[in-house]
Amino acid sequence: MKYDVAHRRIWLKGEILDVNDAMVNVLSPTSQFGLNVFEGIPCYWNEDTKQLYAFRLSDHYDRLIRSAKLIQFDLKYTKDDFKKALVDTVQANEYDENLSVRQTLFVDGFGSWGSDGPVEMFVAPIPRGRTSAEYNKKGLNCCITSWRRISDENLSPRIKCGANYINSRVGQREALRNGYDTCIFLNEAGKVAEGPGSCFFMVKGDTLITPRLTDSVLAQEELGLKVEERTIDRTELYMADEAFLCGSAMEITPIYTIDRYAIGTGEQGEVTKRLHLTYLDCVRGKLAIKTPVLKNKIGRSPLMKISILGNPVTYSIEHLADVSKDIPNMVVQLSFLVMSGIIVLVFAFAKNLKEARIGVMTTLLIEYMFLILGSTVIYRTPGDTYMYKLTPFWSYVAIADGQKELIEENLLNVALGIPFGFLLSFICTKNALLKSFLFGAAFSACIELSQLFFNRGLCEFDDLFHNTLGSVVGYGIGMLMIVGIRKVRGSKILRTT
Repeated sequence: MKYDVAHRRIWLKGEILDVNDAMVNVLSPTSQFGLNVFEGIPCYWNEDTKQLYAFRLSDHYDRLIRSAKLIQFDLKYTKDDFKKALVDTVQANEYDENLSVRQTLFVDGFGSWGSDGPVEMFVAPIPRGRTSAEYNKKGLNCCITSWRRISDENLSPRIKCGANYINSRVGQREALRNGYDTCIFLNEAGKVAEGPGSCFFMVKGDTLITPRLTDSVLAQEELGLKVEERTIDRTELYMADEAFLCGSAMEITPIYTIDRYAIGTGEQGEVTKRLHLTYLDCVRGKLAIKTPVLKNKIGRSPLMKISILGNPVTYSIEHLADVSKDIPNMVVQLSFLVMSGIIVLVFAFAKNLKEARIGVMTTLLIEYMFLILGSTVIYRTPGDTYMYKLTPFWSYVAIADGQKELIEENLLNVALGIPFGFLLSFICTKNALLKSFLFGAAFSACIELSQLFFNRGLCEFDDLFHNTLGSVVGYGIGMLMIVGIRKVRGSKILRTT
């Protein structure tokens, strides 16, 4: 059954409980001193697919672990534990609506503000309509608060800790007392920092400007905007064409005024509107958008699907083995049945072993091509925007800049081409190396162009390069195997002679 908010089910210390039955000791360090770290994880309901999507889950958990490390918690839970607890909680409530799921690690039992454990966890779903009022406004009237944002020299803002939000509270309360919706903090140097629990962006011309760039993929690749991360003076705010606050709870909310100065027309700007609509398509699984953080050749969307009715969860961005889950089971089973039948017929009617080998390998190659095209193009959810990135070797520049996770994606793209080249080495007898290169490049180009043409992914040069490289590597592996087989057969013949 679907539970109402007053009796929602939450996860606490490994159990699913009615929220009214969940208890924490009033003398625990988290009750007395705010010793907790947390994440608010946005989950969006897609009515068309009857599916709930958790956005950027792995990133949220990476930050949760960093917060626990910086506050020096003795953490016993893993990322897999976090995921299972969230899924179990959402499924227990059977919510078919947008949620903000609060996942909190806290110091339990008795202890002081210096305690590092025992660390426990609770997970609580919050329907987005029940979140704080400023998070549900169509537009915001802001002020510059007299309170300054805490610095890393005082209490690190990198720790997403309950105690840190006292700084946000005093700024927010000041804004409300003075008739504003929310506030904007300046840092110790008097420069623009952020909102109480959100990041600040402003638009000037065709440039999106932020004091701390977090992830510009929507602006850069979807809307063609320039993005700058730089210091922003207070007076620049009043001259901005558009401005907005954004975050997991805030989403992308336009700012109408700052200190009574109208921002642009004093209404939602066109860039802010386009960004928000694109964001909503992405988080609902309607747009296969590629981010620099969570990427894989198969399953571009930075989402985790959660089945509300208890079906298995699909971690679509994290496990290459899960690619088959995006393809209807009947199609997969039928294709493998047909493939097996063809292989049997080849062996039955082939005049010699060489013909049989070529026939079998050709059948396997066709089947592999079908599976890859199905998972990367045919059965993917189409987006609304043509996406391409043709800059050669951009991923290596990004890796040099610190995005080490792209190393894994590049290796996966190489791995994707290896079976293709391996099978070709057994099929082609003349100019096999050249053919593996040309056929591998052609097949990869077909995938990338199909993704672009049908709006089902990002068309990019780097993927084509790595797929082709994988095909050549696969050819080399196949040739080494063939040479080895020939040597073994040759030695047996010599021994017999």
